[in-house]
Amino acid sequence: MTGYQVDVGIGWWGKLYDEHRRNKVISEFTDEKALTTVTKDWDWNEYKVIANAENIKTYINGVLAHDFYEYNGNIPLDGRIGLQRHAGGTSMLYLT
Repeated sequence: MTGYQVDVGIGWWGKLYDEHRRNKVISEFTDEKALTTVTKDWDWNEYKVIANAENIKTYINGVLAHDFYEYNGNIPLDGRIGLQRHAGGTSMLYLT
């Protein structure tokens, strides 16, 4: 899949990654301490992803994980957003 991916798992909660175009994390945590207090490792977590033109916001359990703005005019603004689950245990997500 080509496009953005929202990461799931310990050390990765809420990061936005662009695997096939830039091959790197393009947005880190907005507030890592706040996310650490609300994420539940190996339990249910609610992800809310809002993509509006150049802006992508992701919330985890009601806390803003990132607020990313795509400044690169060569990156298409349509397509899919994937979820990337990282190794270990189980992950349960409720997507809205």
